[in-house]
Amino acid sequence: MAEQNARPSTTTSRSLFSRVTIVGLVGLLLCATIYWLRLNEVFGHPYVDDAYYVVLAKALATGQGYTLINSLSANLRPMYPPGYAFLLSLVWRIASDFPANIYWLKALQVIAVLGAGGLTYLYCQRHRRWPEWLSLVIAFATVTSPSLVFFATMTLMSECAFLFLQMLTLAAAAEAVKQYHANLARLASICAALAGLCAAVAFLTRSIGVALSVAIIVWFLKERMMKPLLIAVVAFALLVLPWQLYARAHAPSEELKREQQGYITQNYATQFWQRNAGENAAGTITLRDLPERIGNNVAVVAGQYIGLLYVSRLMQIAGPAVLGLVSVLLSLVALLGLLYALRQELTAAEIYTVLSLGFIALWPWDPLRFLLPLTPLLLLYVVQGGAALWSWWQRNKPDSPEPNQRSAATVAVALIVALNLIANFEFIGNLETQSRQGVGEAATFAEIGTMLNWVKENVAESEACASLNPGLVYLYTNRKTVSAQDPLGNWEHWKKWGVRYLVLTSAYGVPARDTAGKPIRVAYQSKRLPMLRVIDLGLPGERTPWPSEMK
Repeated sequence: MAEQNARPSTTTSRSLFSRVTIVGLVGLLLCATIYWLRLNEVFGHPYVDDAYYVVLAKALATGQGYTLINSLSANLRPMYPPGYAFLLSLVWRIASDFPANIYWLKALQVIAVLGAGGLTYLYCQRHRRWPEWLSLVIAFATVTSPSLVFFATMTLMSECAFLFLQMLTLAAAAEAVKQYHANLARLASICAALAGLCAAVAFLTRSIGVALSVAIIVWFLKERMMKPLLIAVVAFALLVLPWQLYARAHAPSEELKREQQGYITQNYATQFWQRNAGENAAGTITLRDLPERIGNNVAVVAGQYIGLLYVSRLMQIAGPAVLGLVSVLLSLVALLGLLYALRQELTAAEIYTVLSLGFIALWPWDPLRFLLPLTPLLLLYVVQGGAALWSWWQRNKPDSPEPNQRSAATVAVALIVALNLIANFEFIGNLETQSRQGVGEAATFAEIGTMLNWVKENVAESEACASLNPGLVYLYTNRKTVSAQDPLGNWEHWKKWGVRYLVLTSAYGVPARDTAGKPIRVAYQSKRLPMLRVIDLGLPGERTPWPSEMK
């Protein structure tokens, strides 16, 4: 009788698993289609970091070491950790034809995001013990997030690779704890070693990844897993310590830093006290200014970016005010879910999330880039917070029927997936219209490409260029480049370095005349986007400085 009663349950379980698998595979194909349709050659604009990443990848792939080969000085090494550039360099070795290989470089990003979606499902279902359907829709809500799709297809930033490494680290750490409590010490040690290695690679991809290693250490200490903890720490140190020693020994001098100003060569302590990280001209702050910075960052995260991660379609439907309101509500629910999780069962995910949010609040830069990898984790806490609120509501309404919280959560997250899909397919549908009208990121990048092609054809190879996007200018022109930050302060250095041209890929103040009253010569200017210009500064020994007030 017992066997007869068990069979229907097993059959139902297999049937459910089969349905989840089919839906998962169809969803994966749909997501891959979205990413494929949105892939293009755009990168290095409006961001600057990804062009630098590609420069470093080229340097590694061509045997020139981890150096900024766009710079005038040889062996100028960046402060960026080398992990992501190394991954890109592996692709460059296979497909070295630039810029045709941009699609292959971005394919790495797409694979990373889709892989992160699979890890999110695994983490929710196996380690959070959530239902398969709920775990699946959370994974799809992550992969279809328009902000994440944008970063994967319109940039070559490191966030997508970091997201994958983050979820792999958390899953490995959770598996180590699970195997340890199951008295499988050997498997626990292997998983702990994997967690330590993944945390190290994550740190070498983005320095904020140090929060992952701290989270693992605190969690393993809480679980009294001393041997796995030691293994994880040793694995982490084996990869990270050599880089730290190398970076310290080869830190660029102050004179070399002038060539590539900004966060590419500045240490994090210097950036922290700047009003905007990497921007010397923006000035610095003091300790008393930190509360204002924290307040501004928290306000933009809670009042805008949480909404953009999950329900950006609302901005087109109801406007930014409604999006802001929904963003605040989602933020409050996520905070409640995080507090609930901290109270119920403290894991590495909660520790890591708290540390990351603290860093986001403190750091002087746009929080969106740091928030993106938290997309699946924050959604977990939105679900947990919603479940906690529902439970509270039902306790205060004893006559109400017991709700199926998991089904309600699945439907709610599925609605987010639907909104994401609509937003993505609307974007894809508008691409042809944007192309005809000459608007959008692709059209802007095409104009930049036309300007850089002019530079390549009209500027001698011996001439150096200054730009706020030195990496991008170098990649498309093969001309040596320096940073265009603080032109007045670096005027004499530009003359010494032989910098003659200022290549502007974004808005930048340029005076109409120099201090001698001579007109500033604009050698090239885009008709459609006048902000895209090439300024001929004149021969270094003959030109007159610019005035202190520029427009």
